[in-house]
Amino acid sequence: MASNFESSIHRGSDFPCFTCQENDRNTESEFYCEECSKFFCDKCMEHHNYLFKKHATLSKENISQWPSPNADDLEKCQKHKKEKLTGFCEDHSELICHVCHVYNHKKCSHVVLLADKVKDLHQNGEFKQFQMTIDTIHQQLMQKKDDYEESLKSLEKSYDTILEQIKYERKSINDSLHEIERKTIKALDTLKVTMRTSIQTDIDRCTESINNIKCVEDEWLRRKEKSEAIHLIMYRKCLEQSLKTEVALQEMKTKNANSLTLIADPNIQELMSLFTDIGKFLRDVSTFTIQSILENDTSDQNEQGEASDQLSDRNPIIIKVTSRRTSRLSTKHDESVCSIIGICETASGRLLIADWGNEMVKLLNDDYKVVAHCALPGKPESMCNIDSSLVAVVLNTKDIHFIKVTNGQLVQEGTLKLEHNCKGIARHQGNLYITSDIALYKYTVDGRFVSKILENTSDGRT
Repeated sequence: MASNFESSIHRGSDFPCFTCQENDRNTESEFYCEECSKFFCDKCMEHHNYLFKKHATLSKENISQWPSPNADDLEKCQKHKKEKLTGFCEDHSELICHVCHVYNHKKCSHVVLLADKVKDLHQNGEFKQFQMTIDTIHQQLMQKKDDYEESLKSLEKSYDTILEQIKYERKSINDSLHEIERKTIKALDTLKVTMRTSIQTDIDRCTESINNIKCVEDEWLRRKEKSEAIHLIMYRKCLEQSLKTEVALQEMKTKNANSLTLIADPNIQELMSLFTDIGKFLRDVSTFTIQSILENDTSDQNEQGEASDQLSDRNPIIIKVTSRRTSRLSTKHDESVCSIIGICETASGRLLIADWGNEMVKLLNDDYKVVAHCALPGKPESMCNIDSSLVAVVLNTKDIHFIKVTNGQLVQEGTLKLEHNCKGIARHQGNLYITSDIALYKYTVDGRFVSKILENTSDGRT
């Protein structure tokens, strides 16, 4: 375990700047020069780099590659460089030399020798306890790191999902606009045909009138060779035709110009201007342990609850089935047909299923193959998410089992024993809601009973 942590001698405070130390200043080092085999602070490193541009240096980010400081230097007093540390002042929790003791800690009532202090720590088991504490912290950090990596995967997956959703919404908008365009063009075509028919009718009338007036004109010119009676008949015929033509011309003059103009519906642009985006983003931040849920859930649930309400009010989610597939979810450990009674999703997008027939929880990969399973001491009745990688499963044995996904495996985190039957479970705003055959109960996540919300006192089940 020591290899996994930087010991006290690998902290920056144990590496004084070489140049500053020569000038009786105690400055923490930030760099180590492999060529010079010296430690330097930020300011002294600037002078060093000016003189030795080609020297290879290591920053504090690579402190694991720095050499261990000299043990003799560590045992020297920081205030009195030539003196060794000999005691420990309990009053000030400070390592001191005999000069410090005489001049600065003479009035202190609890000053002990270093050897006695170390012996006392050994006898009290504090060194052993410290090692256990370090191991525990290391495990917690590793778990946190795994959880954050899962969250990063979840972020990337949700980002890709939202991109696809944005494209889908854009396509839906485009399809609607295309339909509006099609209907508008269809109406334009219909209007064009109507107007074209009307204009063509007028052209035909003009052609007919031109032919008629031409005939009248020709007959009138030939009147000199006819009798007076024929002259009168031709006159009346020509007059009648000319009057008809004048009426037709008058009708044509009163008709408006036949052209088209589109007056766009302003409501469309006004409506589009109201939208600055396709939808609102809901940031779902999940914590990773039951304890942290209890500590942080109140503040998170208020913010996320308000955001969720706003999102649901403005953008109702429409769930559509885009595809389907059949997968075999049995394992060699199965004794019955797989009967799924619950499905939950992890932060990485993988699915957890509760198999009632085989009394186990199964983890599926991206291809919906079973990659891990966790046997249960009874038949699962329901399952819900607690956080990004933790689920709660209720059994017909009046138990709740907490199961966590860790490094692709299923690990039991704990069990709650209840006094009533368990048929269903859900988590909401930091609380667990559990149903029995006849009642609905409210619990905290750590298993403390809160209240019985309702109960069916009739003979039937709720």
